[in-house]
Amino acid sequence: MEKLLNLLVVASVSVLGFGCACDKAEERAFGQEPWRGAKCGNAEILGYGDCMVYQSAPDLVDDSSTFQLGNDAKKSKIKIKKSSEIKSNYVGINTTRMPRTRALDYYYTSPAHLNDGDHSSSWMSAGHRREGTNPIWIRADFPVEREITKVVIRKRVKDFKRPYWTKLPVRNADEIGRAMASDILIESSADGFNWTKIYDGEVVDSRKKSVFEFACKPHKAKMVRAIARKVPLAECEGHAWSISEFEVYDKNGSNIAEISKGTAIIASSTYNKNRFPYEFHSALWRIYSELGAKYIRIGYHDDPINWHDVERERGVYKVDPAADEAINGFVKNGMKIIMCLNFGNRLYTGQKGVENGKVVDSKREDPYQPEWYYDQPSPPSTEEALQAWEKYIEFMAKKYRDKVECFEVWNEWNINLYWGAKTNVELYKKVAHRAIKVLKRVAPNVKIALGSVSSYPVNCANWTEKDWVKLPKIPERDLITVEAMREFAPLVDVIGIHPYYQQEPAFIEQFERDFKALKKWLASCGFKGQMMISEWNFSSIYPSIPAHEAPAIWRGKTIFSEIQKAKFISQRYMTDTGNGVPSSFCEMYNPYYGAFELSLLRRAIDECALQPDASFYVVRNIASITDCFEPTKVDAKVSAKFDIKNLRQYGFKTPDGKAVVLWLGLDANDSSPRKAVDLQLSSNVKSAVAIDILNGTQQELKVENGKIKSLLLNDTPLVVKF
Repeated sequence: MEKLLNLLVVASVSVLGFGCACDKAEERAFGQEPWRGAKCGNAEILGYGDCMVYQSAPDLVDDSSTFQLGNDAKKSKIKIKKSSEIKSNYVGINTTRMPRTRALDYYYTSPAHLNDGDHSSSWMSAGHRREGTNPIWIRADFPVEREITKVVIRKRVKDFKRPYWTKLPVRNADEIGRAMASDILIESSADGFNWTKIYDGEVVDSRKKSVFEFACKPHKAKMVRAIARKVPLAECEGHAWSISEFEVYDKNGSNIAEISKGTAIIASSTYNKNRFPYEFHSALWRIYSELGAKYIRIGYHDDPINWHDVERERGVYKVDPAADEAINGFVKNGMKIIMCLNFGNRLYTGQKGVENGKVVDSKREDPYQPEWYYDQPSPPSTEEALQAWEKYIEFMAKKYRDKVECFEVWNEWNINLYWGAKTNVELYKKVAHRAIKVLKRVAPNVKIALGSVSSYPVNCANWTEKDWVKLPKIPERDLITVEAMREFAPLVDVIGIHPYYQQEPAFIEQFERDFKALKKWLASCGFKGQMMISEWNFSSIYPSIPAHEAPAIWRGKTIFSEIQKAKFISQRYMTDTGNGVPSSFCEMYNPYYGAFELSLLRRAIDECALQPDASFYVVRNIASITDCFEPTKVDAKVSAKFDIKNLRQYGFKTPDGKAVVLWLGLDANDSSPRKAVDLQLSSNVKSAVAIDILNGTQQELKVENGKIKSLLLNDTPLVVKF
């Protein structure tokens, strides 16, 4: 079996054009080159697969007014830069998984599982945020007309208990393979045009039962289809139909829908958005450079650089060629790679880890289900496993020490799901200490990051010095976070946090106070490195989640429009840039979760090509505008005829002078009238230009004795360069 697997890997590598392991192969970058051939006005349109990207800053909102009262100077568009053209900025992005070759992947929700005769495998449709968004159907086509007597639909057989740390993130949802439609239409046809009804109506006990039979009068048919009109919430992917088998029986009691009978099954859609297909990545991958981000974070979720993918056979270490080429592309574009080294390996521990001093079964309990969120491998705990962990760290450090900016030791180790067991700070400290020791020996010139944590110690700005020692009553997640940070503060170069997803302005305001307190406390613990906001998100969701479902869905309570999302994102990136903190939005192109979008690209309908949303263009504007911006104190005073206590202001040193960034408040609205303020700069400032981040437009300002009168601000950051 192992020889066969190796042959398949070699064959896949050859077919996909990776060739031999020679020096030239090391230089290759993954993904298709964008195509040219369309224009809008004077600006080109680049196609990343079917994703069309406008090569100028589009007018996202109607803002034809001036940036200064009494100023009729003509506006112009900023120059858009790609990552390779930008020297430095603080803009980062988390990758949407990393590509992997087909031979090293598994397709756990393929329509092929509907007629493979295996009751433990499953198909799943694309998830919908609301019922009835798009039709969901499956269809079996026989090679010849058959006489049929009944249709049977089966859920996936569930013969083991799901690990507690992989609990369903959406309350009352159904598991993959066990999400049966509660209203269904089943029909047959001999010609594909005229259809005979087999069943039409409610499915009784759709959640309780596992097998559903729909009998009919014997009749001939060339094809049978089932259309689901009402489907439940499935996993965390929204409303979806997910079953194990679609069977059609003849008068002899034979399942003629099985592929062994020559029957083909197709489906309206397939959920494959946890591990995206090779072709999907190949078409979109080079859009990362289009964004202009200089920080790129990889390996934090389910990637082929994770330990259990790199070491599939004891002592044999291989990185998937597609993932390796993706890293080469980032290096080629001058991007700073944050590489997460993490997660367990079933060769040494299973899902249940160690019980009574013995390693529990190291195989996946159900290989047909996704690891996320299903059966993440447990962390190393025995001496044998810890030594194997060190060898993985050493292999990755040697291979990538000349390509990455920073190695990060585990992602979100402070929550059960990503730890792969009940969180255990003492074990994490042991795992991290051993990794750090290897990294300092093998890659002494590469920065080391403590594993970024989910959330952060919320409300710590209200703590006293004694509270940091005798912690107030806080969640265990924060308790172990503080304990680990205290111990590793003097030993690492970077500490990352994941502070907010889809939060209201009041929470963001509290976070800004907390972040200052956290940095101050870390410095008192001996931390001299750089903070990193390595994961955060705002989403706009279309169609919106029904109000009655929102409380059950993670981060489903707050709904933002596309422009609000873009404005919130612009505020956060400019705040982090103003604080000199690398900041990575999560993620580039994953708008498929049922609860919210992890994406700068939007989906119009479930299976269409993704297209840039407003926030994509806004982030690209910021990346280009802030090239070589470094935080500094700037002599700039703002006055106005209205209360400006909610003014946000940051100063920068730029390649050709200085800049301030200003905006009003932490909230955002689709329509935001501008208000006039006066900006007093140093008296030797003779000229200045205002740059709007949302539309990417710039305008020369009138300056008198260093004063810019009647500068117009709203809730979108306005950059003033002088």
